[in-house]
Amino acid sequence: MATQSPAERFADLQSKAREAYAEAYAFRAELDRRFQSHSYATRTLQNRLAVLDRAERRHWDRYFKYLTAISPRAWDQIIPCSWIREALTYADAVTDGTLSVVPPAAYGYTQEDSRRFAWPVSARREA
Repeated sequence: MATQSPAERFADLQSKAREAYAEAYAFRAELDRRFQSHSYATRTLQNRLAVLDRAERRHWDRYFKYLTAISPRAWDQIIPCSWIREALTYADAVTDGTLSVVPPAAYGYTQEDSRRFAWPVSARREA
């Protein structure tokens, strides 16, 4: 088996996190449609949802652990996790320069915080 490049590994982990999220989201939505809330579903269905949720967390944890290892930025603050999973590119993940986009701000942060996050890492340390 050929080893993956860092960019391929990043894309693979991001893709798996997206797929796991989509699967859990779709199943939860189906339960909400059928039972008005997934809380009212049978125990068997709730257990299946719990399995999907755990799988999603596992994939997210692997992706985020790899992101933390390759990136000079602290992605665990200021930026929404959903944006990191869905829209973060490998080039932006590994750069210590200015990001190609200004990501949205997470709850409790301002757009100015997000703009500062997109600055080069060295500039943010001085600010």
